[in-house]
Amino acid sequence: MLQDDAGVYHFPTIEPTQDSFSHYDDKLRDAEVPIVIDFGSSTCQFGWAAETKPRIQFRNVIAKSRKDGEILVGNGIANIEAVRQSLKSPIDRNVVTHFEAFETVLDYGLSRLGMNKEVDLKHPVCMTECPANPASIRANLSEIWFELYGIPSLAYGVDCLFDLQTSQFQDDALVISLGHQAIHFIPILQGKPQWNR
Repeated sequence: MLQDDAGVYHFPTIEPTQDSFSHYDDKLRDAEVPIVIDFGSSTCQFGWAAETKPRIQFRNVIAKSRKDGEILVGNGIANIEAVRQSLKSPIDRNVVTHFEAFETVLDYGLSRLGMNKEVDLKHPVCMTECPANPASIRANLSEIWFELYGIPSLAYGVDCLFDLQTSQFQDDALVISLGHQAIHFIPILQGKPQWNR
């Protein structure tokens, strides 16, 4: 968040732009650096654990072009109004429910990182999920990752708790996660989330 001269915090405005392809260099490949994915209901961010910023960020939607039936993803949808009728998001009510769309978004994001789906990914993956994500959904997501992409390991986490851990906050708090489709309140007591309260 950004703070103005009056001390008021504002969310930065992020304008979608056409995504470029990132360079997948030998240093990342050889060190098997984990891929970090913030899979939000509105936007996706893909990057590497060794870097402080994500390499790419795009809208978490897919659409089918009326002209030629081409599948368009994220920021590749230049005129979103023209395809609004066919827009589909992998997420419904903050949970991934459309797994084909999920795979399409992953293919798009990984290709922009310079990864080739034809070869098994040798990188561990850390991906965000919503609080209290159903076990069946997590099982389906894990199946896609391990069977289609051949990753060695996978970790899930709640994005707002990653932020809290980064700030090294150790006391009691109330974490408020503002999403595109949901708001979550997570009480923190002595540095640990209280899921049962």
